[in-house]
Amino acid sequence: MPHRRRDVPSLATKGAVHVTMRFVDDISNLRTSRCMRALWFAFAKGKERDGFRLCHYAVQRNHIHLICEVDDREALMRGMKGLSVRVARQLNKALGRSGRVIADRYHVRVLESLRQLRAAIAYVINNRRRHLYEHGGWTVRRDFVDPFSSGWYFDGFADGPRDRLPGRLANVEAPVTAAQAWPLQRGWRHHGLVAVDEIPARRASDRRRRRAMP
Repeated sequence: MPHRRRDVPSLATKGAVHVTMRFVDDISNLRTSRCMRALWFAFAKGKERDGFRLCHYAVQRNHIHLICEVDDREALMRGMKGLSVRVARQLNKALGRSGRVIADRYHVRVLESLRQLRAAIAYVINNRRRHLYEHGGWTVRRDFVDPFSSGWYFDGFADGPRDRLPGRLANVEAPVTAAQAWPLQRGWRHHGLVAVDEIPARRASDRRRRRAMP
């Protein structure tokens, strides 16, 4: 079956985007060490290419959130095509399978203001905390950093910089790269750093939880 054309918004100049990649149904859980090793390798090799930079990510069971900085629309399309190919190849190899890995469409949202940037960064970095809260109100320890995210490489926590990686990551190529433009690099901080225990979009999560109550 041919892939349908992605809905990619217009980007005239350098900017930041929030990309959501969804995976086929028979890849049931990306949050395993085997899948994460494959994704880490794919991210590390595809994180920076021809005006495309992968700056933050969060891996959930059946989808991935990315925040990328791109020079223009073409750079976004080239970068996502290259990253998607690497992700598919590495996951298929790790899982001993073949065929399609990523569902037909990925969703792209252009982050047009510093406030939107800050909200998107918090949403991605603390995405696991949000999922746990929304699906049952579960909590984790206050200083929890999701190992299936780029949180260990994030220097925008209000609780102080994370200047020391876990030993197992110290000599491993980073899966993300630094933003080059001021908005994604520093500008978003004008709306506040991210608390390590922040629950992104908590009001929306509360509304969904109330609707789900019997």
